[in-house]
Amino acid sequence: MFSGLTSHFSNGAVVKAISGNDYLGEFTIASGEIDASLAKSNVSTGYIGYAFVPLIKTLPVDAGIIGGPLTGEPRRISRVVLDLFSTLAVSVNDKDLIFRNVTDDMSLDRVPVTGKEEFRLIGYSRDPRVNISQSYPFSLDINGMVVEVAFG
Repeated sequence: MFSGLTSHFSNGAVVKAISGNDYLGEFTIASGEIDASLAKSNVSTGYIGYAFVPLIKTLPVDAGIIGGPLTGEPRRISRVVLDLFSTLAVSVNDKDLIFRNVTDDMSLDRVPVTGKEEFRLIGYSRDPRVNISQSYPFSLDINGMVVEVAFG
């Protein structure tokens, strides 16, 4: 149970909450409180705030080939490789990748991922773009991105 929230939020406000590396969920503040005990028992600390969805959107991905650029030609982004640092959740073009590095002991915190993660995408477009976002409010650090474009 988290109380004393009316100094920052009004009653009826919808907020998201995390505790450590666990996403507790979305809650509506009532009487200055939220009850997160159903999501995780014995929660004593956490971060509570309004939902903020980060969005990184590339310009249309183009490629230069021997016959000239592919601008305006149908092409697709077949693969995106993100170089991540200490990340728990990321999505590319609405495909969620939620990291779960756990053992048999489910009480242990999730372990953030550092390294390269691959997303395979489908669909053709004349202006293909990469949209990077999150469904869950965790840290998201991207060191770099490699995009593979297919055409023809």
